[in-house]
Amino acid sequence: MQKDSKPDIFIISTNNWNGFWFQRQEFACRFAQEGYRVFYINKIPQRIPSFKSLIRFIKTKIQNDTIKNDIPKNVIVLTPFFLPPLFIFKVINYVFALLFVYSIKSKFKIKNLFFITYQPSYIVLHMISQLKPDKIIYVNTHNYNSDPTCPKILFQSEQILVSLSHVLLADSLYNQKRLEKCNPSIPVGRAMPGVNISHFLRSYRGDEIERKKTIYFFGDIGKHLDIELYNKAAEEFKVYLIGIINNEIAHLISSKITILPPVSPSNLPDILRGADILTIWYKKSDYVDGILPAKFFECLATQKPLFISGLNEALLYSDAVYNIDGSYIHFKEIIRNLENLETIEKREKRIRYAKEADWSVRYNQFKSNIGIC
Repeated sequence: MQKDSKPDIFIISTNNWNGFWFQRQEFACRFAQEGYRVFYINKIPQRIPSFKSLIRFIKTKIQNDTIKNDIPKNVIVLTPFFLPPLFIFKVINYVFALLFVYSIKSKFKIKNLFFITYQPSYIVLHMISQLKPDKIIYVNTHNYNSDPTCPKILFQSEQILVSLSHVLLADSLYNQKRLEKCNPSIPVGRAMPGVNISHFLRSYRGDEIERKKTIYFFGDIGKHLDIELYNKAAEEFKVYLIGIINNEIAHLISSKITILPPVSPSNLPDILRGADILTIWYKKSDYVDGILPAKFFECLATQKPLFISGLNEALLYSDAVYNIDGSYIHFKEIIRNLENLETIEKREKRIRYAKEADWSVRYNQFKSNIGIC
């Protein structure tokens, strides 16, 4: 494809540019490096608002704003204003979408547009109707069916989006099956989380299994976390949680647990050097069934022992991780035998899975899926 024929890339994200690093920012950067012009749209509302969610939104924004991610050449980051996608706001949101798209068209000559959206609200449908993209790609990374904070109209919008899309992708097997039920006539591909493997390799020290004193988790500290497991671990180990705490569970966290603020993607591997054990301990639920967190492959790339719980999507990698299935007793049994269980072969499997998930591999798979050579 010649440079002057490259399509514009429009990405509707579920997270802001600043803050934790996800597939959305990574792919935007890689498209830009290859000469594509990328419009990156910061997170727009998709949930039912509440006082608690408003407090969390403000708190998250303040903390995420402390993590400034560089914006490369060819990436244009935009932050439109919309109200939550409730039925009563449909008309006013249509007007906001009209003004937003008009502002873009008045500044930029849009050409051969590839519209990639990670959320399915009617606000997105408004933008599609006005931008008239050449190709619509929907990447499902959220189990909306099991999220009570999502308005019913969002499910209707998702059905319409699925019917309009030229390409359907999902991050997890669970979400892949969700989309297949929505539109059996279109094959659903995968757009799995990835990792900058060389970045996280520097977290490994080599003496983790001999020390086995510190337990780390990084990411959203919310209701999906099995706080009870972490509290039990804090009685015998040094436990560190890195991220933003959901106010609804703050009072449940043991005072023996150390909370660290979120850090930039470039600094995270250095922080993780202090970890002997990495964990992703979630509570089993219909919602969690659809999750394969981005941090999973980042943890694998550190080579450190990784303990999971409640993550059905990660069971495919059971030969490289330890599944404690909600049992602290099982965790202690594995820890006692860790020097025998933690073989070179097990560590090599982590590296192999991480290499398969390297962003360069994921990006090339994504380009192939959406029809860019």
